[in-house]
Amino acid sequence: VTPEAKNLINQMLTVIPSKRITASEALKHPWICQRERVASVVHRQETVDCLKKFNARRKLKGAILTTMLATRNFSKSGRSIITKKGDGSQVKESTDSSTTLEDDDIKEDKVKGGVDRSSTVIAKEPEELRIVCPNKTTSQLSTNSYSSARKQEVIKMTEQLIEAINTGDFEAYTKICDPHLTAFEPEA
Repeated sequence: VTPEAKNLINQMLTVIPSKRITASEALKHPWICQRERVASVVHRQETVDCLKKFNARRKLKGAILTTMLATRNFSKSGRSIITKKGDGSQVKESTDSSTTLEDDDIKEDKVKGGVDRSSTVIAKEPEELRIVCPNKTTSQLSTNSYSSARKQEVIKMTEQLIEAINTGDFEAYTKICDPHLTAFEPEA
């Protein structure tokens, strides 16, 4: 990657919005407006390919975190790391590699008619991955097979995402992810 390209990339990736390069400034950057002189066609294409792979990895992070959150909601019998109230500060050890973080407060909320977080799932719609929060709670569903099918779908999609990243298959990755997702920035 040429120094000009690195400079433009660094300016675009600046975390502080006030210091980040604007679209009009980016268009005036030498790497873009003087591309015949600054960067050869080969270098430009290589840089664009690298940026696509970088963006794919960033999207994967967000997708995996979302999947972990949804999968956590399916796990009811798994042991978790929690602090019990009334028993001092006892901490249970996790025996599961995908740690479940379900607090006693959440269980109490369900009993008192609060929010039931166990119905949050990830649904695969054509060409995109979305979080879906159905109006019906899990207990209102006629069978547990629907919940089980959703869980299997989440696991399958996660495995496909990981496989696409591990093999560097950007096209397969983009087919799975939401095309409108550009970044996953929890701090923003």
